[in-house]
Amino acid sequence: MKIAAALAVVAACLTVGCATRPAPEPTAQVVRTRAPINYEQTITNFYDLTIAGPQKGRELEFGAPERGTCSMSSRNQSGHLGWVVPVQYKTKGADSRVTITSQFFWFSEETIKGVTRRMELCP
Repeated sequence: MKIAAALAVVAACLTVGCATRPAPEPTAQVVRTRAPINYEQTITNFYDLTIAGPQKGRELEFGAPERGTCSMSSRNQSGHLGWVVPVQYKTKGADSRVTITSQFFWFSEETIKGVTRRMELCP
């Protein structure tokens, strides 16, 4: 008798629906790409290609890749998060003055997606 009553309840739930909560809406899944491996060579190539003329006394100091908070896809709402690598570009002028420029290179795997002067700014 108890089995019959339990089956009746199960059948009623299946027919009418026991769940009162609506199904959750799908959310945009954010995926983190893997950290860049050859970032030092990639950044060095970037400077070689974008700065005209000789770069005498150039010194690059690379920070370790850090998890970025900016979306690396074309849409700002969803996509994948990349990595940011801080770099100090130092040059020594003819008058022995040293100029230091800090830049942040935003990566999606091995590809540079942007360069900013401040880490808080997304490319």
